[in-house]
Amino acid sequence: KFVIRTADDACHCWVCGIKGKTLAPIIKKFLNSQSLLDEYIRVFNDGKLLSVETSLIDEKLRIPFDFKLLAHTKSSIDPDYRAGINYIKSRGLIDDDLWSLKVGMTVSERSLQRRVILPSFDASGELNYYVGRAIDSNVKPKYLNANVNKRSIVFNEISIDWTKVLTIVEGPFDLAKCDLNTTCVLGSGLSDDSLLFARIVQNKTPVVLALDADMQHKQQKIAKKLTEFDIDVKILDLGVHHDVGEMTKKEFLLAKKNASQWNRDA
Repeated sequence: KFVIRTADDACHCWVCGIKGKTLAPIIKKFLNSQSLLDEYIRVFNDGKLLSVETSLIDEKLRIPFDFKLLAHTKSSIDPDYRAGINYIKSRGLIDDDLWSLKVGMTVSERSLQRRVILPSFDASGELNYYVGRAIDSNVKPKYLNANVNKRSIVFNEISIDWTKVLTIVEGPFDLAKCDLNTTCVLGSGLSDDSLLFARIVQNKTPVVLALDADMQHKQQKIAKKLTEFDIDVKILDLGVHHDVGEMTKKEFLLAKKNASQWNRDA
């Protein structure tokens, strides 16, 4: 299942979705051996490595050092933190959501200032993604995301039990209205070469799709592809709402309980 193109060492695992332009990041990640990495570079790359691969080896995803959980700063007098807390409340999030989603802010990094940050962690507890949402309506872009390929991560995989029904929503703020066994596609659909798709197929995880109203065409395509791999798929009815984020938790839980079996003729 792990394919290596011998002409240039480009590689791709069709099970977990990891890929690289050379084998260097694979050796670094899974063998954790600098000596083997040096030997690979010397023998197969003539002592040279593409700069993009070097950055993949040395750079680890981080959020700013002064990142603070909003759950810890509710009494802060700092105007940015106060504005962030007010914005979160306007989105219908409560104190429990601040803890479960680990919502925070930073003041040190200019690009992330006055943005509420939702971090994501992989199954081992390592940071694998984050989304920064502007709290001011006139700021563009509205969302600032980590420079990571969305297909290579599962948002908040640390909270997922693959043996239970998994709800899939569009964006990270939708998670606040859902139960813990939920992840999001970050607005990009669900590609069959993504890590999320691979995890679902590997574990035969039953799925409830709860994508936004304007993603219904993509939702049908996702459901069709999953059922081709013998995955049980149900569709959550949003009712009068545009997305899960507009629902209350009570409305979501009832809608999930009543989710209907996907029908390709629907």
